[in-house]
Amino acid sequence: DLHYPLRRQRQMCIRDRGLLATRWQGARCIRWRGYRDGLDGVVKDVKNIFRNVERRLRASRWFEDEWEIYNRGNYLQLAKSNWCNGSQGGVHFETYIEAPQLKKKAFPICMHAEEDCPSQAKFIEDFLMLERARIGAWKGYQVTGDGYSICQRELPLNFKNLEERLLDELNRLRQLESSVDRVLTGLTA
Repeated sequence: DLHYPLRRQRQMCIRDRGLLATRWQGARCIRWRGYRDGLDGVVKDVKNIFRNVERRLRASRWFEDEWEIYNRGNYLQLAKSNWCNGSQGGVHFETYIEAPQLKKKAFPICMHAEEDCPSQAKFIEDFLMLERARIGAWKGYQVTGDGYSICQRELPLNFKNLEERLLDELNRLRQLESSVDRVLTGLTA
């Protein structure tokens, strides 16, 4: 029989494996190392799903040379080449599933205009003048307009049909393409 504090630690280790596996690296949790392998397996599944999403996006009729995908395995961005996103800091649609999202069992899909976007604050203001109503009508989307974030939706992390749901949401965001082009053209003219 384990001494009470060790039994309590073991119970916590079983219950909160994902959280503890990332926080505890000593001998105290070493016997649960197998969970880390399980977590690695989930991350591997996410990477495979994101690879499939990338492949399917590239095969889409609308995907032309202008579109670019940045896929870091568990992080994916979709942008056009004229959206100033060469170093992933311009205008783009993105999603990611990392340890905090696995723990939370939810992940974001969003649109950002980051520091490489010309006249970032003005871009966001002008873009939202055109698209706030449309985005606001989409189920689950929140228009933020704070900092670099334009809009976001949290999706439950359920691996059933995850690939399809990601494609659906990226295609929904892609409807904003002409407004992004229009505002950027106006700012850089």
